[in-house]
Amino acid sequence: MAGGSIRLHTVTAAEAGLASAPLATLRVASVAEAAERLRAVLAGERGPGRDVVCLNAAAALVVAGRAADVREGTALAVAAIDQGRVSALLERLIAFTTTHAEQVT
Repeated sequence: MAGGSIRLHTVTAAEAGLASAPLATLRVASVAEAAERLRAVLAGERGPGRDVVCLNAAAALVVAGRAADVREGTALAVAAIDQGRVSALLERLIAFTTTHAEQVT
C-alpha cells in the first residue's frame, strides 16, 4: 500500500535472492510435522522451507517499511534466523502463551 492505494506484485524467488523449488518440497502431513520443520528452520536448517519463511518475513518487512525491497528483507530475515533472534522470540511467545493460556479459557 502506497499513497492510499493497494498495489499487487508477484515476487519470484530470484528477486529475493533465493532458489526456486517445487511446491511438493513444502508440503507437510500434519501440524506436528509443520512445527517440527519450522523449528528445524529456526535452528539453521537450509532449504526450501527456510526460503519460504524468509520470503514471507521479507514481504512483511517491506510492507512495514523496514526493508526497501524483498532482497533486503530476505537478508534481514536470514540474519535474524542465523543470529538466533527468531528462535529466541518463538521461545518467549511459547512461554508467554503457556503461562497465560488459562486466562484466555
